[in-house]
Amino acid sequence: MALADQLITRARQGQYIIVTLEGLLLRAQMHAELGDERASRADYFAALQLGEPEGFIGVFVEQGSAARALTSLFRSNQLENVQPEYVERILNAFRKASPVEPAADEPTEPDLPAATLAAALIEPLTDRELEVLQLMAQGLKYKEIAAELFISLNTVRYHVKTIYGKLNANNRTQAIESARQLQIL
Repeated sequence: MALADQLITRARQGQYIIVTLEGLLLRAQMHAELGDERASRADYFAALQLGEPEGFIGVFVEQGSAARALTSLFRSNQLENVQPEYVERILNAFRKASPVEPAADEPTEPDLPAATLAAALIEPLTDRELEVLQLMAQGLKYKEIAAELFISLNTVRYHVKTIYGKLNANNRTQAIESARQLQIL
């Protein structure tokens, strides 16, 4: 538990939102396992407050056990200043992330159009993230992307980190390949 506390504190200090979210969700699970429901709910609530401004959804879905706790918070109307629509989007993403597999004798769907594939992302890329991704695919460096879009270098880094998270990528090559497979690029 002490390690989780340190991770969350350092991630917050460094403004690493996704790492902070992951730490809060992990610590919430640990609290729940230890039987401390109050502390668990507090961490889930803190994660919702942190994730809502940017609309983070995927990080909650990756922590599969969060669905039950979020449903409980939602149903008991304990969201305070977190918009219920945001929690609904997360809960819908849980359902979307674990679709029912068709039976062996059922026909599968034909290839989906690009718009449908892009919508298959749990968290779609924003227009600005798409612009950054397109410039990355053209081979521009972060500094060049910043100049092209009239934004700071740190803003480019932030968008890239978010793109990686949404596309489940660890580097530029993986992000571009994933975007091409999803027919976003």
